[in-house]
Amino acid sequence: MMMQKVEKIVDLINARTGSWYHLKAEFKETLGDKKFQEIIDDFESQLSMFPKNKLPHYCLIFYLALSIITSEDIEKGELAQCLIRKKSYHLMKMGLQIFLSSRSKQLKYEAELTDSRYQNKYKYACFFSGFVPRYEVELRGYILLLEIIYEEDRKNFWKLLSSDKQNVIFLCILLNNRCLYLYEELVPFLVSEDKIKANGAFYYIMRRFLYLIRIDQTNYNKENQQYITKEIQILTDIFRGIPQENKISLIMNYLFEERSYPSFFALEIQQANIELIESVLREQNLNDLRNLVRIHEIIKISKKIEIEEIFANYFLDWVRNNGNFYIWENNKGAVKEVVQLLHCSIKEKLIKRVTSYKDKLYISSFDRQVRHVLFGQAKEKMNIVEEFLEWLVE
Repeated sequence: MMMQKVEKIVDLINARTGSWYHLKAEFKETLGDKKFQEIIDDFESQLSMFPKNKLPHYCLIFYLALSIITSEDIEKGELAQCLIRKKSYHLMKMGLQIFLSSRSKQLKYEAELTDSRYQNKYKYACFFSGFVPRYEVELRGYILLLEIIYEEDRKNFWKLLSSDKQNVIFLCILLNNRCLYLYEELVPFLVSEDKIKANGAFYYIMRRFLYLIRIDQTNYNKENQQYITKEIQILTDIFRGIPQENKISLIMNYLFEERSYPSFFALEIQQANIELIESVLREQNLNDLRNLVRIHEIIKISKKIEIEEIFANYFLDWVRNNGNFYIWENNKGAVKEVVQLLHCSIKEKLIKRVTSYKDKLYISSFDRQVRHVLFGQAKEKMNIVEEFLEWLVE
């Protein structure tokens, strides 16, 4: 009976400790050593014997096993074409929808992202891209099914991905380099309120541009320049239909992580409302000096005093609340580059504020003798502010 076979597959999946492919032989033994078309027909013929309210669940489990069995022998497109008219296949997609949206206690996945540590979700997408293989050990069966669906039903494929509540499978699908997606297909994600989906899609879209730039930096040639020009035009067209708030948010996240960017990114920032830029900037982790110095490119592009004031305020807060000598040593060159961009009026205000702060530091001989800890901290901060002051008056 097929129902007993599927229940055995459930037990095998639940007991799995390694790769999905370790179960291939046991899946094959359970379902029988037949052609995949015959296995599907056997399953289809016995659908009426399964509990009706659990059919999507059982169909999902069946196709998980089948995708693993056939993954190395049959092209995804060939398998997809065979499945199009099968009732069990459409029920499987319903099961996958339930699974991805975590609407069932029995049918959901437990993988979790660590994105809460990253205010900049584009930066998190960069980080996650290096760990895709590790996550796929747990999720490969589901990812295979989605790749099969993409071959014959792209509309449903994107609908399923958009329902991924935890976004782990969403990011794996986009970043595992097994499928090439049209940029146009990802536009709905770029305007999503889900920042992981928006920045994950944006990271995918920008990868080819960055790849071409890296090639150009190591091996400049006219042909590659043509590729870059064409890619920028494609990106320009993609961005044309996106609301400004979404565009600025994505671009700012990108500029805090990447060095190279299309020239129209700068135009978008220059044309944006200053209140919008300030709002998006404050979504960055500016309390960390290593992130704060990346504001350099935003100041350079916008030439807005309001952005310079944000740098000034966050820098002084960092000195007061942190002032770590080693972080300063590793980032002071970048701080100096920002200082060189500041308007004279901002420099003058900073000189007054830094001097006032310097005068309040615990660095007297009394502090050295009585308040040893405070003196040590103040001494480090004194070295920072004195060096900073030198740059302001240059």
